[in-house]
Amino acid sequence: TFAYTLTPQRQQNNMEVIAKLPDGRYLSITSGLNAINQKAITFVIRLLLVFGTVFILFTLVFHLILKRLFQPLHCLVQFCNDSSMEHDALPLCNGTQEVDDLKKAITNLMEANRTVCENKQDIFKEAAHELKSPIAILKARFSLFRQRDDYTKELFIDEGLSDINTISNKLKELLFLKSIEWDMQKEKETISVQEQYTLMQTAFQPILEKKGITMVSDLEQDFTLDVQKEAMTKVMQAIFENIFMHTKNDSVIRDHIDPKRRQMQIINEIGSKSDETLFSSYIGSKIISRLAKRLDYTYSTSQDETYFYTTITFHDTAHL
Repeated sequence: TFAYTLTPQRQQNNMEVIAKLPDGRYLSITSGLNAINQKAITFVIRLLLVFGTVFILFTLVFHLILKRLFQPLHCLVQFCNDSSMEHDALPLCNGTQEVDDLKKAITNLMEANRTVCENKQDIFKEAAHELKSPIAILKARFSLFRQRDDYTKELFIDEGLSDINTISNKLKELLFLKSIEWDMQKEKETISVQEQYTLMQTAFQPILEKKGITMVSDLEQDFTLDVQKEAMTKVMQAIFENIFMHTKNDSVIRDHIDPKRRQMQIINEIGSKSDETLFSSYIGSKIISRLAKRLDYTYSTSQDETYFYTTITFHDTAHL
């Protein structure tokens, strides 16, 4: 509402603007508060609708961009959760260089784990299979002892103890393999080959003294390994145990260490099998050789009429 007055007049409950004109009159512009409030509310609603629409569109676009960026990672998560997928069936997992490197690391880890599981299953299947024969022989021996009158008690006990000893050795091999599997889960450590040799001297000292065996080593020669310490110690213990059991009494075991070739060669004079019961498990050369791939070493033996040669070559290159 516009009005011209000679004197300024104000009205209640209205929004009013009064200005003095050049001719001395006053121009009064008045508007009701309800109309202003209605316009303000309408403007706010329209503003909210505009901002809300823009925000929803921005959120949707941002979500689509993030979904596209994280699609390779989502694909890798699905791949890791689905063990039935092959490691080369990843058509949607290609992304940035970092994602590709992560995919490669995951597939390599799964492949390595699959290989370890297969090797472990093969080892235990083979060991379990080898237990069947001595158990079957022992059962047959019981049947013969019951049926045959000429099967003496002394002969049955001697042969039965031999069968039990065979079964016991096989079970010890299984326990040895199980302990190695546990130790292989631990972190790698840096160990000295010369320290391992000295440790074997200390561990088997009572046996060495009883058999009159002396151990001699190239003390100035040494190199280090980056490996699971306890697992390697168990393998070295099994290797030296086999050597001690077949070393001639009152003889010398010589150890030659070659740092350049990362090799240890142990030479002992051949003797009859020891009657000593050693504190570690009796592990055959076949199992020691099988563990070589996992602990990254090569194990070989040879002999002539007098001496037995054991050669261990370590392929760890972390300290070259």
